[in-house]
Amino acid sequence: MTRTMYDGVTVADLPSGAPLYAGYVDGIYANVTALRKRFPKARVVEIAVFASTHAGQVLDVETGDATPAQAPGWVTARRHAGADPTVYCNSSTWPSVRAAFTKAGVAQPHYWIADYDGKATVPSGAVAKQFKSTAHYDQSVVADYWPGVDPEEDDMALSADDKKWLAAEIASQIKAALPSIAAAVAHTDGLYTAPADRSDQSNKTWSLESMVTDINTHVRDLTDDKG
Repeated sequence: MTRTMYDGVTVADLPSGAPLYAGYVDGIYANVTALRKRFPKARVVEIAVFASTHAGQVLDVETGDATPAQAPGWVTARRHAGADPTVYCNSSTWPSVRAAFTKAGVAQPHYWIADYDGKATVPSGAVAKQFKSTAHYDQSVVADYWPGVDPEEDDMALSADDKKWLAAEIASQIKAALPSIAAAVAHTDGLYTAPADRSDQSNKTWSLESMVTDINTHVRDLTDDKG
């Protein structure tokens, strides 16, 4: 699954309705504030065009902006600040950028690649691809999860169907395991205080075997009701 992202110098020219928009935090075209104002419900990706700017989620590596050699230093600084950074570059420059990280001994960042082939597919090793450029804006295809941009993956990865299946699987495993547990403790000595709501009030103590068997019965009743 992928998503659409737009970026451009003039915020008013950007199409509406996308889940992500990218803008600049520095330079003469800084427009992140305007993006957030126009698209308050969208996720805004912050781009730095200068390696000296210690802000943003993406470093723009292209002619007139940051160079491949400057990228490792910016990424290291952003990581020290707690970010999980991405580098933007065109497909022809990508090998040089990766080589710069290897030479510097710095782990590779995430990559947003520009390749205007009109194909909305994310290349292997990248999280996004800018595949279309118009007079007013650029369009990118973005992976369903972009580290450093989207919230950290956790329970968000589980759909409602996933959660339903997981609950049923847990219930099934409990039902299968309890008889074995009861058998395993059948010969264990030990008496436990009987619960207050036990129907047989004459028994003041309750053997471990009876306790586990009773729990087994209750769990079976509960899972049967839900199944």
